[in-house]
Amino acid sequence: MNTESLYQALNQGLLQERYAIIKRNITRNKVLIEKWGGLQKVVGLLSGRHVIVCGAGRSLNDALKVLKKYQYRKDLAIIATDMAYRPLVLAGIQPHFSISCEAMPVSYYAFLPTSSCHLLAFSGVSSHTLAAWKGKISFYNWMIYKSPFDALWKLAGEHLGYVATASIVTTQAISLALGCSIASLTMAGNDLAFKDTYYAQHTVVCQRFIMNYNRFATANSNDYAMIHRKKMYMVKRRESIYYTDHQFLAARQWLENLFTNVTVPIFDCSIPGCSERKVTKISMSKVMSILYPEKRIKKRGKT
Repeated sequence: MNTESLYQALNQGLLQERYAIIKRNITRNKVLIEKWGGLQKVVGLLSGRHVIVCGAGRSLNDALKVLKKYQYRKDLAIIATDMAYRPLVLAGIQPHFSISCEAMPVSYYAFLPTSSCHLLAFSGVSSHTLAAWKGKISFYNWMIYKSPFDALWKLAGEHLGYVATASIVTTQAISLALGCSIASLTMAGNDLAFKDTYYAQHTVVCQRFIMNYNRFATANSNDYAMIHRKKMYMVKRRESIYYTDHQFLAARQWLENLFTNVTVPIFDCSIPGCSERKVTKISMSKVMSILYPEKRIKKRGKT
């Protein structure tokens, strides 16, 4: 498959569907953009830290218990995508950062504690998202310089900084983190494919399925219908078969190309996630045992 054609098609679709909305959002966000500024201060906050980027894939469920235990380590930084923020908070985990690029109004942060978290916000993010946010904010533009996008960045402010998109918010978080001289990168819930369940528990989509429950459309049947609509490609990993769509496929290919030139350790706890040829496939508990090996106390012999 021609990767460049895939990326171009995604960007063209974005341009056609969202350009007017993004421009309107940037205009509405100008006051907050001028107040909070761009990514300059984020570089120092992430530099030298072990960064965990949490997507909202089903496998995030498997990492929650371990993340809750280790979340207070001073050299650890958890970045939650907007969809993953709610499952993390409800599991007793307070992410250090969250990232959102959604131009449409979605209640990712409504009725959740956000004052102690730092939002990494696309300049054209929905003003509805910003209205629900109580903590610090740093804005950024997309690394798409062709017309008419360049006019949007002039409107938002070219000083904010630029982040590669690669079609989904998780790739934006990873791109941003890798530009900050971090000590290591771990991915959780960045499944990039699906099988029986699409999202982790307690996401806003799962909650919507539950709220709209009736005997003709259960939460499980709605989830299955969404999976069926997005079955565009097949992903084989040893004996297991998963499915993916064009956005996830483009994101996976982009990440695997990116990781080829990365020197910091990269751990992937996602299922299926990226290829094991590009990352270290490992559980979250084993990642933590590598990053924070427990010191064993030697027992003194009897005298």
